[in-house]
This record gives sequence, structure tokens and C-alpha cells, in this order.
Amino acid sequence: MSPNWLLLGIMLCAGAARAATDVAPLETLTAAEAEQLAAARAAVLRSPALKTVNDAFKAARTAYRADRAKFPADRDPAVATAFRRATKDLDRAVHETLSTDPGIAPLLAKRP
Repeated sequence: MSPNWLLLGIMLCAGAARAATDVAPLETLTAAEAEQLAAARAAVLRSPALKTVNDAFKAARTAYRADRAKFPADRDPAVATAFRRATKDLDRAVHETLSTDPGIAPLLAKRP
């Protein structure tokens, strides 16, 4: 490979790397905003509106932890799938509930 081709390859890679880093920075939460969002999330998790989803998550988490204590060959993949589904359902329900609060919705938009 001639030095010119090598130099061209290095320049192209550097240009691609620079283009990938030229993305606008994400807005991050301040410490107070993060604390406010965490408090709102904790309050929503304790609310009666999410009781059924939260109870399903707790049951799935308990089964998952018991399954993880087993030897890897004895583990049931359906337990891990149920746990991931319950986690996703809980996160979706919390996000939907928090997005209805006008004080918290802008913070959810800032969160990566």
C-alpha cells in the first residue's frame, strides 16, 4: 500500500470520527432536577394506580433472582424473559404516569 493511500485512509477515518462527535450535546439534568425526578418516580411507584404492575414486577423479580441462584444449565429462559417483560411494562407505566405531570414532563424530555 502506498503512503498516499494510507494517508487518505487515515484522513477519511478522522473525518468520520469528527463527524460522529459533531452531534449536539444532550441536555443533562441538574442535581436538583434529578432529585425531583427520582422523588416523583418513587411516589408513582407507591401509588395505587401502579399497584398491579408493580406487584407483577416484584413477583417476576423474585422468580428471576431464585432462577439466577441455580446452576446455569438448570435455569429456565422463560423466567428471564418474564422478568424483562415485567421490567419494560413497569418502566412504560411509570413513564406514562410521569409524563402527565406538567412539572415532571420537561425533565423527562431532558433525560437521555
